[in-house]
Amino acid sequence: MKPQPPGSKSFREGVQFYNSGIYEEALRRWDKASSLGYLKATLRAAELYDEGKDRFPRDPVKALRFYKRAAYRSQDTLSRYKIGCMYFLGDGAQQSFEHAFTYFQLAADDSCFSAELALAHCYYTGQGVEKDFHKAFDTYNKTVHHPKCLVGIARLYHYGHGKFTADAINAFNWYKRAAAKEDPDAQYELGCIYNDGSLGVAINYTLAMALFLAAAKHDHVDSIVKIGILHFHGRGTEVNTDIACFHFKRALRIDQEHGLANYYLAKCFLADGNSAPEDLILPLLTKAAYSHHSDASFELGKHYDRREAVEKAITWYQKAADDGHEYAEEMIRRLKPTPAPVVEQHNVAPVTAVEFKPDSPVDTVNDTLVPSPTTTTTAMSPNADLKSKPMTQLEEEHKKMRLISLKLKQKLELSENERTRIEQESREKLELSEKERLRVEQESKEKDEQIRLLTIEKVKMQQFQMQLVLDLAEKGDQSNKRMRYTLD
Repeated sequence: MKPQPPGSKSFREGVQFYNSGIYEEALRRWDKASSLGYLKATLRAAELYDEGKDRFPRDPVKALRFYKRAAYRSQDTLSRYKIGCMYFLGDGAQQSFEHAFTYFQLAADDSCFSAELALAHCYYTGQGVEKDFHKAFDTYNKTVHHPKCLVGIARLYHYGHGKFTADAINAFNWYKRAAAKEDPDAQYELGCIYNDGSLGVAINYTLAMALFLAAAKHDHVDSIVKIGILHFHGRGTEVNTDIACFHFKRALRIDQEHGLANYYLAKCFLADGNSAPEDLILPLLTKAAYSHHSDASFELGKHYDRREAVEKAITWYQKAADDGHEYAEEMIRRLKPTPAPVVEQHNVAPVTAVEFKPDSPVDTVNDTLVPSPTTTTTAMSPNADLKSKPMTQLEEEHKKMRLISLKLKQKLELSENERTRIEQESREKLELSEKERLRVEQESKEKDEQIRLLTIEKVKMQQFQMQLVLDLAEKGDQSNKRMRYTLD
């Protein structure tokens, strides 16, 4: 009888509980089998936490823990790819494109196609690694039989990224090869080419509609929106806002934040003579505006402009201008008041007012009046109050100002000391938490090592028991042979 690997019994029990819908018990059995190094149990537990089941909630944090256990202990390729995806999306862990790229690279080294595709995407977008279109092209070219790689190569030729020269013929041919394999991204890109008349292709709304419909079968949200826009404007078909509205609502069921779908659904509601209520239209336009749709921001600006809410109107017009709307700046200039002209102020010398009495003497030489001893002189300078004050009072005020400045300085020093103390305490807490983390990691490593040694001992014991059974069976056969010989 072939010995069973450690944890196989717990794994089988977990499968039975899983099939019965008792997922908590299944996870307990799989966790036990996983701790004994049984890879299947680790992967089943990770998948259950990652996907969730019926009334069992999804838990990406625990899923990531089991994927890491499988990746570290068994170097499982699929687990490495899954860990990369979770880091890339920030699912179950803090988003880190660098960590995601590292795990994608490890999985790609084991010839995981999905990881190679993700690696090419990282090179293409520069997420987690320096942008390199040549490496992206080489990585796409490794698995050129897959339509996603064909689309990646087509986009490099289409937009002429990096040192790639834009090549319309090559881009169109690569898109056609991918669309022939029913890839929705390729069908959407080809539909846009026929819809816009780009890459030297004549506009053909009928072909564009057919390609968008083919991509929409795969729930490609951008294609669904394009179908709605064609029906809304009557391109390649008759104008039908009801059908357009149906497609926009379908797109929003897939992606509630889709800017173009929100904007055109609001336009569908406004198509019947502004009869739709504001509380239905404004949320749609707001979602579209926050998705950097300049027309939606401009419409919101006009809405608040009509209601004389100038500040809100300027805010939305400014957002539309930031997103590239051509008329938004003009609307902002119309609403903003023109600044008042600045009057230059010149320094005027202090004027002295002299009071003369009728009997004031006259300087006959200079032909001027000479103030009499009883004449009062008023200084119109700004420092007149200071000059009129005695010296002792000025000194007292100076001392008061010095005391106030000293007190302020002391307060600043106390606040600086308090800040330094808080920083020191936070550093100490971080060091303690780091030490605690290292201690826990060390303990977990020691426990893993103990489990590994116990597993080895258990396997040896099972082998010894099996050998003992075989020896006893062999001795029993020999004694039977001797008994038959004596009887004969």
